[in-house]
Amino acid sequence: ELSLGLLAASSRGQVDVCSAILQHRPQMATTVCSGQWNALRSAACNNHLEVLDLLLSHGQFGSHQQVFNQTLERFH
Repeated sequence: ELSLGLLAASSRGQVDVCSAILQHRPQMATTVCSGQWNALRSAACNNHLEVLDLLLSHGQFGSHQQVFNQTLERFH
């Protein structure tokens, strides 16, 4: 499934793979997989800033501060 592919690619910092998936299915940027993981969280936890920028440009996440606050809430 593409959502798992995007999750795996984002965790590895594979910008080209993420870009190819998002080109065909931009809504995947906000897809949440099991365990509340998504590509954005996966890229952030693995410090892949280029992937984060790519995902943020494709998703409907709101402001960076909103994304940060929502991610922080998931850990508490």
